[in-house]
Amino acid sequence: MDYDAIMKRYWHIEREPLIASLQLKPGQTVLDAAVGTGLNLPAYPEGVRVVGVDLSEKMMDEARKKRVSADITFKVSDLCNLDFPDNTFDAAASGFTLCVVSDPVRSLAEILRVTKPGALIAILDYCIIPRSRDSEMARINIR
Repeated sequence: MDYDAIMKRYWHIEREPLIASLQLKPGQTVLDAAVGTGLNLPAYPEGVRVVGVDLSEKMMDEARKKRVSADITFKVSDLCNLDFPDNTFDAAASGFTLCVVSDPVRSLAEILRVTKPGALIAILDYCIIPRSRDSEMARINIR
């Protein structure tokens, strides 16, 4: 299956504005949560370090083929249990991920945990997250 072709046919969305919204500066490190085949990767600027995580090594193999300016590394990881210390990343991005993960609220909690306080997080998705009962998580619910 050509995942990129399907995504571009049904959800053709320019990724540049999503990544530009992170206001990344050279030397910063950004988490690309569920990097998949790397549709976000060409939009990252030179001088930025991107850590792309995904459950699928095959998807990341496709991502490795993308032409990119940023320094990219890949890691197999579950968004519900990211293997990074707290406050690791300067920013985070996620594209069409929350609609497919088993626990979108937990995934968002993990993204918040591994990003620094005040970090910008850009999410492109089409799902609605159930309202959390946890007051910490309630602040990120979509309304």
